[in-house]
Amino acid sequence: MHQKTLLSLLVLAMLLLPGTLLPAASPALAKTGEAVAATSPLVGLQAGIASNPNSVRAEASVATTTTLYLRVIAARSEPLSGVVRGDPVTTYQFIINEDNVGDPTQPRFPDCYPYLDPPENTVINPNYPAACNWPSIRAQRGYAPIVTQGDQTILNETTGIPLPPGNYLISVLAEGYKIDGAHFTVPLEDPGLVVVEVQPLPLPSATIRIRVFEDTLTNGQFDAPGEHGLAGFTAVVADLGGPITTDVFGNPICTEYERDADGNIIYDPDGNPIPIPGTGGKCVSDANGDIVIPNVSPNRFDVTVNPPTDTTWIQTTTLEGGRGWDTWVLEGSTGLDNEFMVAGEPFPWTIFGFVQPTDTLNNPAITGGIEGTIVAAAVYVPLNGGLPYYGGQWGGLSGAKITGPV
Repeated sequence: MHQKTLLSLLVLAMLLLPGTLLPAASPALAKTGEAVAATSPLVGLQAGIASNPNSVRAEASVATTTTLYLRVIAARSEPLSGVVRGDPVTTYQFIINEDNVGDPTQPRFPDCYPYLDPPENTVINPNYPAACNWPSIRAQRGYAPIVTQGDQTILNETTGIPLPPGNYLISVLAEGYKIDGAHFTVPLEDPGLVVVEVQPLPLPSATIRIRVFEDTLTNGQFDAPGEHGLAGFTAVVADLGGPITTDVFGNPICTEYERDADGNIIYDPDGNPIPIPGTGGKCVSDANGDIVIPNVSPNRFDVTVNPPTDTTWIQTTTLEGGRGWDTWVLEGSTGLDNEFMVAGEPFPWTIFGFVQPTDTLNNPAITGGIEGTIVAAAVYVPLNGGLPYYGGQWGGLSGAKITGPV
């Protein structure tokens, strides 16, 4: 057999045998191997085996460490403060808390299901709920223990803090920035660097978006595409101090401002935005039923919507029986959410449905009656064992439990 072929078969056999190690090659053998590499197709097979993740060659494990290092940077550019995204923040304070809220990724079976024999559900699981670590099931301690705290002198990119294995939350506070933080788990992937991005001040304003629509199905939710928006309805925004009449710039609410080609507000030499004459003071729905209220501060707002005067529209949407809609906005909020639509499309978070008064019950040609007992129901109980409840907007309110006759 040819020397080159024999050498190639020998190399291939040694690669395919688990635990086989190639001997150190002599200079002569190394030179012969170079010749084989240039002529033998079997060497290509050898390379393929070595590069295949399913081959006999084991992948190197990821190196880990229990020492934490920290890098703090600006989360975005802010022209008013001269901060550029990614700028290092070198002076800060930090606090590390134990993350003890639980594990939402724990499998349902065996310890996060109340029975041991689904779907029959006749054998009680003695480990449930004690062994279930879901945040919604486990008993919460009510606080997150402080592990350590300090400033940039004891924790930075070159000076680290050793931590025992576990889940943690680090919070960072720096002058001129909003408090921010990051969750992490120890052991960390080497070199153990956690990056915290902090938002520079001033924080961007928020936008409230409202959809006003004719609730044809009278179910308290917008059902696209069958239902349509209503124009000419006026929004009133209030907080704990009363109605909001101005935006963050001190101009009448819903004032529009001159913007550049990228949509950014244009400021005059004194740093003030330039209002568009004739705008502001009233927030009214357009032909699509949308009300856009820009340039509000982060807050919890109570939003109400009033129909046009001399109309008979009746509101159908409600939160907990009230006319107002709780609207929580953070800095930079767009006012859009994906809670109310079928495929998660962006849609106004705050909704108001209205109908015209309609009497479909008093028909002299129809006789009869309804008999039964009116009962009270407690909602927001666990779905397991709960009864179906009216409405689908909130998932049927997760079930209900009859508490007795009214």
